[in-house]
Amino acid sequence: MNIIQSVWDFFQNKVLGMRWLNAVIGRGLSALGLDTASRWGGSFQFFLYDVVKITLCNFVISLCFHSNSLFVILLQNASPLCS
Repeated sequence: MNIIQSVWDFFQNKVLGMRWLNAVIGRGLSALGLDTASRWGGSFQFFLYDVVKITLCNFVISLCFHSNSLFVILLQNASPLCS
C-alpha cells in the first residue's frame, strides 16, 4: 500500500502539479537576475508558469479530442463485416 501511495504522490506532485516546471522557470529567472522572492519577480514567475501549464493542458486536451475523432472516423470507415 505504501508503494501505491508513493506512486500516486509522485504522479500528483510531479506530473499533474508540474512543480518541476515552476522550479525550472524560477532558476531561469534567477539566472537572468530577477529576484523571484520579490513581489514582482514572484508574480512574473507565476505568470510564466501558468501560461506554460495552461498551454500544455490545452495541447493534451486537444490531442485527446483529436485522437477520439480519429477513432470514430476509423470505426465509420470499417468494413461492414466488422459491424
